[in-house]
Amino acid sequence: MSGVLSEGALEQLAVRDPAGFVLERRRLLSDFMRSTNGSMELLADLQRTIDQTIALSGAPMHTLDHLAGLIEDRLLIIARLSRELAAEINNQEKKEQAATTAVR
Repeated sequence: MSGVLSEGALEQLAVRDPAGFVLERRRLLSDFMRSTNGSMELLADLQRTIDQTIALSGAPMHTLDHLAGLIEDRLLIIARLSRELAAEINNQEKKEQAATTAVR
């Protein structure tokens, strides 16, 4: 398949041809990951985790619950790292300001 299918077309493909949906989904994800700058390995790793979760879950709701938990875990990590980075930037700015004041 070429081009990008609409969300509705992907839903119809999933119902009509589950194997074709999986192939199209992989193609779309690969195209997206290739288009990102420097994040392809991270995105590919995350996608492998999602694929494994889907394959191992027995029920769609279990899959959704597990994926929601994974997303929440990742967001908490991002929030923590963002706070650490903000604190580091703040400390660096204070050091630079103190050095500038000491020079005067």
